[in-house]
Amino acid sequence: MNQSRSIQATLSGRLRIGCVIVALVVASSAIGRALDDRPAERSEPEVEGKAQKARRPEKSKPEAEKTAKNQRDPSSKSNAKNDEESTAAKPAADDAKRKATDAKEAETPRAPRPARVINPRERKRSRFLAPPGVVGGYDEQTDWNSIPPWLQTSFFGVRAKGKTFIYVVDCSGSMAEGDRMTRAKSELRKTISTLRYPQRFHVIFYNDKPLAMPGGSPRVADALSKDDLLRWLRNIDSDGGTDPREAMAIAIGFRPDAIFLLSDGAFPDQTAEAISKINKVKTPIHCVDLSGGAGGDDLARIAKESGGIYVLRP
Repeated sequence: MNQSRSIQATLSGRLRIGCVIVALVVASSAIGRALDDRPAERSEPEVEGKAQKARRPEKSKPEAEKTAKNQRDPSSKSNAKNDEESTAAKPAADDAKRKATDAKEAETPRAPRPARVINPRERKRSRFLAPPGVVGGYDEQTDWNSIPPWLQTSFFGVRAKGKTFIYVVDCSGSMAEGDRMTRAKSELRKTISTLRYPQRFHVIFYNDKPLAMPGGSPRVADALSKDDLLRWLRNIDSDGGTDPREAMAIAIGFRPDAIFLLSDGAFPDQTAEAISKINKVKTPIHCVDLSGGAGGDDLARIAKESGGIYVLRP
């Protein structure tokens, strides 16, 4: 009996639970249908467009009336045309006014500009202040104090810049007159003694043919090379004619920074032209004239065409 009652109670509880579940399912279905039947919301761009339209300012009443009047009144077109013509005429009037102002300023005297103070280092030396017998502007524009000793040299008072120098010296028979050969050798010794490493030098004597110092090429200005030069100079005598063309061809072929050409006599015809033709790289050729004779014109021309200096040292 008790067992049958417990069974009935269990069934009754399960039945109530089932009823509750069914009721919940029916209620959720009804809510879903109600949501589906709701009208769709407006899209965001549409809402945005309407909001902008609402914020757009409307034409003021006076402006709207003016627009309508212009559309009705034919004379408004002529007024607009007059406005355009006046606008076009305005630049021309401004131009005339500007020209009148410029003319007035031109008539007004201006105060003189203050004189420019020239730094002595910037002042270019006049060629008329050069020492007698000097022709050329090579060292007139150079501040030699700013150039290190190992990048310059001097021969008979003519300075040159660089590291490699060739000395082409006349040893023809006319150099025996007076003390010309003695002076030439003495100046060579003094000049070569002042050279220092990394400078290089080479000496070529010439008469009818070239006579180069031993080694065949520029040598470093060290003690050994200088001693060799001093010994070699003792063997050079004055003899023969005066033709520097072959010696100059050898000197230019070394591509030095500068060449010194010394002579006391006249050259063969077309010598200056031949040297200019060989010197395609325009190596400066500084010419020293020991006599001031017929050869002076050729020496001056050779120096000028190469960018070098001509000096007379009689």
